[in-house]
Amino acid sequence: MEATGGSITDIVSSVSPMDDEGQGALSSFSYNPIYDVGDQSTGIGATVQLGDRINLGVGYLTAAAERSNSGAGLFNGGYSAFGQLTITPFDSLTVGLTYVNSYAGDPATISNAYGVEANYALGDAIEIGGWAGYIDTQVMTDPAAMGNGRTWTYAGTLLFHDVGKKDNDLGFIVGIPPRQSEFRFSNPLEAGATTQQEDAAL
Repeated sequence: MEATGGSITDIVSSVSPMDDEGQGALSSFSYNPIYDVGDQSTGIGATVQLGDRINLGVGYLTAAAERSNSGAGLFNGGYSAFGQLTITPFDSLTVGLTYVNSYAGDPATISNAYGVEANYALGDAIEIGGWAGYIDTQVMTDPAAMGNGRTWTYAGTLLFHDVGKKDNDLGFIVGIPPRQSEFRFSNPLEAGATTQQEDAAL
């Protein structure tokens, strides 16, 4: 159970070798951004081993568990509910299949995010990997912004270990942070169009 300050990646692996609080990437774009969808801080989660090389992680997190007002609290405010299968077909390869469902208020917004993550170790010196994510978002209560949006993100990673001396890592991440490729307004008169392209903020 996460008392406070918890996140999805505290319960399941992000699979990315760049995701390291002490020695990870300088950028926040170090793992699949769908792990950051929705409200996260307090909640519950568990990881169950389904076999020697596969496990299932599930959880429910909210950022407003301590609030008692309407539209907040542990089960009636913003939340993120998630599940992930983490598969290790063999020792050097790890694959994650991730789903996140979230709700946020003001305006009321529902998001469904789907991701795949992978990392492959080429011996002890090099790791290659990457991720892809898709987020479907529905804005329900703001008349000026009601509609459905589609957001994509993807990246490839390359990590070299022991560069120059032991424990020195050099990594590269090339990809696209979350970008909203389409937004279709429920009211076609809003914003002067039915389709809009813009950067997405999670």
